[in-house]
Amino acid sequence: MANVPLPYTRTATDSGVYLEHPRELRIENLQCPWCWEFINLPVDTSAGNHQLTEDCPVCCQPIVLGVSFDGASGDSQITVERENGF
Repeated sequence: MANVPLPYTRTATDSGVYLEHPRELRIENLQCPWCWEFINLPVDTSAGNHQLTEDCPVCCQPIVLGVSFDGASGDSQITVERENGF
């Protein structure tokens, strides 16, 4: 069975109850910090501030995506770095 991402994000509250809200996946055109190719990656902007690691589909090197969300303006910013800081 394939690992299919859920169409929503689960967030645990202090009481242990999970809240579910729809995911907001955006396709971002980003430049790989390893091979410098421009690639399209899906990014969940509904999960607040978080980091995730994706492999570049061109060179297969790990890329760390940092997603920060500004609640006042509703804008999100995405940073791209090499894994392990190299």
